[in-house]
Amino acid sequence: MLDGLAGGCHGRRVAVRNDIRLAPDMGLFARAARAFAYVLLVITCTVIAALGGYQIGLRSRPSEGQVSAERAHAVRAAVDRAVAARGSADRAAFDLIVARRLRARHDEDMALLQRRLDEQHIADGELAARAFVRGRAAGRTAAEARRRTRAQSAGGAEAKARKAPR
Repeated sequence: MLDGLAGGCHGRRVAVRNDIRLAPDMGLFARAARAFAYVLLVITCTVIAALGGYQIGLRSRPSEGQVSAERAHAVRAAVDRAVAARGSADRAAFDLIVARRLRARHDEDMALLQRRLDEQHIADGELAARAFVRGRAAGRTAAEARRRTRAQSAGGAEAKARKAPR
């Protein structure tokens, strides 16, 4: 039937699949060889995976130069942080000392200013007292001089009056 009717039964030969083909009988040696091949395949795959993981691990692990560079960088950063912290502590202490010194200097200057003001007030008081005494003396002298001029002018008017009748 596969060949068609035209060719008859003696036409070309065609391979036909037989669904009822039986597996050949395997002996004990053949079965053992097949099991050994499967085990060998699994072991080979496992070894290849292990070697690949080992190689990737070697490549991803940093070298000694990288490790020492990272360590040196970490040490340098730690030293820089410590120096900066110490510098800020020293600066704070310096600022405190300067503030105390400025406060003490300000207090000294204010005390000196107060002493000088007191001395000036005392000197001004003494000058005012002397001026007051001089003023009183000058006032007495001026009053006496006015009295004298009045007396003289009064005496001069009397003298003029006496001269007029001539």
